[in-house]
Amino acid sequence: MTALILCVLLLAGAVQPLSAAPVEGDLFSEAESRYLGKNYSAALEEYDAFLAAYPLSERVADVQYRRATCFYRLNRYRDSLQLISDIERRYRTTRYFSYIPLWKGLCQYAIGSYSQSVESLEVFLSGPADPELTPQALLHKSLDLVALSNEEDAIAALRTLTSAYPASRLVPYSSVLLGSILQKTQSYPDLLDLTQKTDPSGFPDPWKNEFLLLRAEALSQS
Repeated sequence: MTALILCVLLLAGAVQPLSAAPVEGDLFSEAESRYLGKNYSAALEEYDAFLAAYPLSERVADVQYRRATCFYRLNRYRDSLQLISDIERRYRTTRYFSYIPLWKGLCQYAIGSYSQSVESLEVFLSGPADPELTPQALLHKSLDLVALSNEEDAIAALRTLTSAYPASRLVPYSSVLLGSILQKTQSYPDLLDLTQKTDPSGFPDPWKNEFLLLRAEALSQS
């Protein structure tokens, strides 16, 4: 009987790692669910719990990337930038590594490091295009350039965004920003051409009204 009990205990011990293994995946899936649901505070807590429980997991690099983007979404730009720099050095195996220059540039823009932001965003833009994130990079690059009083290159970035990614959710704002720069630089023929070739009927408020005002200004000046 003693031998039988001992065998049962040994078998239970052998099975335990297999039954415990899914816990890591469950914890990661829970964090991902919070992240994809845009509950970034809760997601950050879950990712922190994951790192505490599984510091040697092969998922650590991806978790650190998610934490960096959570910091950004929570307006903790310096924390995000610091972690991104850490990822560049220590967690290059993350499957999201190609996106690191984008988030680095977004953080640098947020803290006012416009020249550095342009450099980071250009690194991202030199890689494969992404239908959602490439427009984001082009928009923030143009905002950097406006802050640096480089309206010519800002206009070029916005023209690329609006022409190459017409379905992007950023097109309404980008079109208004482009028109505003053309108005500021008194490039009224270009402003007229933009407002005549762009249909703002699908723009949400307030961008629709802002664009129509730019059209009226272009017509009055012409």
